Amino acid sequence: ISQSSLSQELIATKADSGLVILLKDNEVVAQINLIWEDSVSKEGNAQTSQIKRDMGTLLSPIYWMEVLPRIPLQDTVDVGNGIYTNKEGKEIRDHNANRGGYGVITAEQVIAFDSKVGITKLMERYGIPPARYSPLEVVEYYNRIAMGDTALCSGGVMRDIQSVLSKVIAEGTGRNLYREDLPIAGKTGYSEKNISACVYFSLGNSIYTCLVILSNPKEGFPSGGTMCGEVIKRIITGITNTVPNA
Repeated sequence: ISQSSLSQELIATKADSGLVILLKDNEVVAQINLIWEDSVSKEGNAQTSQIKRDMGTLLSPIYWMEVLPRIPLQDTVDVGNGIYTNKEGKEIRDHNANRGGYGVITAEQVIAFDSKVGITKLMERYGIPPARYSPLEVVEYYNRIAMGDTALCSGGVMRDIQSVLSKVIAEGTGRNLYREDLPIAGKTGYSEKNISACVYFSLGNSIYTCLVILSNPKEGFPSGGTMCGEVIKRIITGITNTVPNA
């Protein structure tokens, strides 16, 4: 299911490569890395999922574990027109910078709307350094959020994070994944030429967590919620068809 779902999206978007990691409860049940070469999708480096990299805005919930004890979700940040030069002199752009940006938004909306400028400004405000994670570490982190693991943070912060991740799918950049019959929570993301989405949901008696990354899609507007979301939707449909009473 995972391989065919990813392959279809590589063909549709003409992305350079794609990665899927699927967890069922705490176990990795699928780990697929494909590259697009000579108009054919082929298996890529099996170690890709373990290489640390800039995972971009997909890391927002991880940073939030540190930020939320210090600020309310309704605290605000001005992301202006979606273009910001950080303290290192690097230009940060939101995905909607060409449409004028979000202006003043709440900390909650920074996650829901996937504002890279917003998370950068809040990290600078509270002295949180950027980090690098491997894709496998990220999906395992989201899985722990899905499980409500309070070893990560207090119960109150965990509930806030889970609530915001539900709103990402219901109202934010993950709306393409919204289903009335299946509660889904998670986050879309982007960094440099990569777009991504990581979500979790319950089917049967199990919790599934799924991460999809597409690199340099060249067909259509790059969107983790739309492009990676299509891969996840196919995977969910495949699981639903195999899980009794799902």
